[in-house]
Amino acid sequence: MSDKWISTVGTAYELAEGRNRGQSLTLTRVRADFLIHLGANVDASKNNFGVGISVEPRFGPFNSQSTQVSNLLGIR
Repeated sequence: MSDKWISTVGTAYELAEGRNRGQSLTLTRVRADFLIHLGANVDASKNNFGVGISVEPRFGPFNSQSTQVSNLLGIR
């Protein structure tokens, strides 16, 4: 999406029973000190819907120009 936004989409399908087990969507805002996640999931087989929000601190050398995991861990 961009350097400041990350999206994740997932789906689950059970091959043995041939059933749809659900879908999920997560949007993440990348900040200098935190990652802010906002997600939603749907499980049609159980008639279930959920939403979630989480705040994840970032540790390591802070460089607003790079979101690479190796940079966050200090690996060169």
